[in-house]
Formats: sequence, structure tokens, C-alpha cells
Amino acid sequence: MLVTVTPLYATARGLGESYIGLVLGANSILVAALALPVATRIEAQGPFRLLGAAAAIIAAALGCFALIPGAAAALLIGTVVYSFGEVVFSSAVPAGVARLAPAGRRGAYQGAWTLVASLSLGSALALSGAISKAADWPSAWLACAVLTAAAAVALHSLRQRFAPAA
Repeated sequence: MLVTVTPLYATARGLGESYIGLVLGANSILVAALALPVATRIEAQGPFRLLGAAAAIIAAALGCFALIPGAAAALLIGTVVYSFGEVVFSSAVPAGVARLAPAGRRGAYQGAWTLVASLSLGSALALSGAISKAADWPSAWLACAVLTAAAAVALHSLRQRFAPAA
């Protein structure tokens, strides 16, 4: 949602391109600054332990876009919150996919994950566009927040299933 949808949302809400670019650029800087320390901590705990928490943070961020009054504030706060979930998720997923892959199949599994990630970018754009046209932008953000919250619950519930045997 952040990559493909927020520019459309922000433009529809009357924000200028420079503000949108500044906020999304700040997301990149924040994620880059936190990537190494977060990845180091995640590696020690295993990649599956924090995926549910990351999804919950992202669900909260999506809710910010719908619930915070004022487009500029919603974009800024939602993006900053999203950044924290993104840094955990982007550190954990490649390691988790690698752990799930059978010997000699890591490349294929990482490729499959990349395909899923690419499909999610397009589907987020299509789904949010359809909902925002049928209802409004807050409805689109809330629908995606609820879907992401459900994923957070599932990821949290299933985290022990993927823990390595002691």
C-alpha cells in the first residue's frame, strides 16, 4: 500500500508532489538507518518470532491513513509508523523464506516470494482503487488494515510452528 497507493491517496487529498516525495523519502531513510540494528536483533531471535508484530504495526499504520484527520498529518504519521513495521518485516521475511526452503531450493523459494510481493503491489493498487471509488479512501485504508491485522494474528499464532527444534 505504501509504495503504490499513498501517492494516489495523497494527491486525491490535495497534497503536493514535493510533500509526498519528502515523506516517502523520509521512509526510505528511516528504514535504511534502522535496517542493520533491527536485522541483527531479529537474527538472534529467529525470523518468525516478530512477523506478527510487524504485521500489527503495519495494520496500525494503515489505520492511521484512515483515522487521522488532515491528509498531511495522516500521510506523515502513517508513513513513520509503517516504516517501523517495514524494517522488521523486510529483515525477517528473506531469512524466513530461506529457512523454509529445502536444501538447494533457496533461490526458487526467494523467487516465489518476490513474485508474491510483486503481485501484492498490484493487488493493493487494484483493491484500494476499487474500494475508494465505491466508498472512499478511509474505507480502502480500513479494509486493508483489517486484512493486515488478520494476517498479524495468523502470523503470531503460527510463529512457534516454524521455530527450529531445540
